[in-house]
Amino acid sequence: RHKDLSERTLGMVLLAPAALLLLTIVVYPIATLFWTSLHTVDPNNPQAGETFAGLANYIRAFEDERFWQASWNTVLFIVVTVPGALLLGLLLALLANQPFRIKWPVRLGLLLPWALPLVFAGLIFRWFFEYNTGVVNNWLAAFGIEPLQWLSNPTLAFWAICIAIIWKASSFMALMLLAGLQTIPKSLYEAAEVDGASTWQQFWEITLPMLRPVIPVALILRDI
Repeated sequence: RHKDLSERTLGMVLLAPAALLLLTIVVYPIATLFWTSLHTVDPNNPQAGETFAGLANYIRAFEDERFWQASWNTVLFIVVTVPGALLLGLLLALLANQPFRIKWPVRLGLLLPWALPLVFAGLIFRWFFEYNTGVVNNWLAAFGIEPLQWLSNPTLAFWAICIAIIWKASSFMALMLLAGLQTIPKSLYEAAEVDGASTWQQFWEITLPMLRPVIPVALILRDI
């Protein structure tokens, strides 16, 4: 009879399939991509194949103003859209967690933005922010405000894109936070209500602390 595996060895054996899968679908493609980035192809003679270029591609990118502008825009998108999606997702999750008699329409409404293809979401918000017939400019005109160039002004275009991203991502955030809300024992709220805690106090002292394990995970996934 073979000796029993130690707990450490057993853990390594059980994790081996997941580690192999991770190496196959993540590490290998990244390593291949990095190796490819060290090569270059002559656009005038692509049949000649790749030639080793070392770090020349990286140096050229770091010297390009468009690279740094794109990187800065990416940082701005993260700073604006990730907290925005978290706040809106939390509001939607709290709404979906209410004791509705029929819950599936509310939860289906949460799922739709996340399930909607990116192309459709882009077309919807392109129509929203269109200059002549867009919904947003029509609303502004109703209040006597001149139409805005949402899709051609760089600053306005940035905020229009942020709004679209927040709408699309808040659904994913809401689904994760809703799962966390459903794990909170109702007895905690009942005890707090008996003690005279207000709705805001229950949210601040019970809901948020109990969501602490979920919120960092949702933020990390959204950052990625």
